[in-house]
Amino acid sequence: MAIFEKTEDSDLDIYKKGDYYLHHTTDEHPRDEMFPTHAHRYCELFYCIAGKGIYTVEGTDYPFSPGTVMLMRYGEVHKLHIDTSERYERIVLHFPMSVFDDTPWSGELAKLYTDRPLGKGNMFKGSDEQTAYIERTMRNMCRENVTDEAERVALMNAGLMAVLGELRGITDDGGANVPKPLAEGDAISNEIVSSVIAYINDHLTEDWTLGKLESKFFFSKSYLNRAFKMSTGSSVWDYVVMKRLLVARALLREGKSANEASEECGFRDYSSFYRQYKKRFGVSPSSDRRSQEKNRT
Repeated sequence: MAIFEKTEDSDLDIYKKGDYYLHHTTDEHPRDEMFPTHAHRYCELFYCIAGKGIYTVEGTDYPFSPGTVMLMRYGEVHKLHIDTSERYERIVLHFPMSVFDDTPWSGELAKLYTDRPLGKGNMFKGSDEQTAYIERTMRNMCRENVTDEAERVALMNAGLMAVLGELRGITDDGGANVPKPLAEGDAISNEIVSSVIAYINDHLTEDWTLGKLESKFFFSKSYLNRAFKMSTGSSVWDYVVMKRLLVARALLREGKSANEASEECGFRDYSSFYRQYKKRFGVSPSSDRRSQEKNRT
């Protein structure tokens, strides 16, 4: 069966190597628990073919539907809240930021990922004509008749630049990369959560507690944690740990030792760092470092 004529649940991995991962996935009966809060060490390009729901990125809610494009950069925490009554189909590309190093003009497209605050400007939805072009391009990246690895990577990179170029046009036209306003009753809570997220990311490696947030933002610890979890799907501390682990993984990739990465990303106890790292990534820090070194050779 051709990959664009799916009638039942399927998860077709088109390509997976290193920080590249392209898949075209369909869930006939999606469940919300299938999509936990998470973040990546790479960038993500998401295109919705069927289904609808809410994408929460760093506390900002983005309603999505067929034709929606979402961009998440390295370390942006996000969670999908899916409408379980509808079939859900999407094409997703994960890729390293290094793809933007190849051509001078691609740096302008990289700004769609880099030149914005966390959780802001993640969603795009253009005209019918623009959406049709983006979907054709995303589907073309998934062509089954490409067997050569270099050709597949070139096809993904070319498709990525084409889609981002189209998204840049949507932005220039004053398009739809603005989140839908939240319900009026949630406005204060979400403004607080956005401030807390910014503060955490600015002080990620420092020693701090919920008590410090309480003193800074003049709200009780229980209120802050409740509002944060409602907005992001994660507790404050789980968010901090996730962010620190992503920093640690980047440091390991740069050649730091596990002990150095643990200290520099904000953990004060190596055994706690080790447990959390293995729980999050499924491997020990040292094993992950060796694996990354092997991939580079």
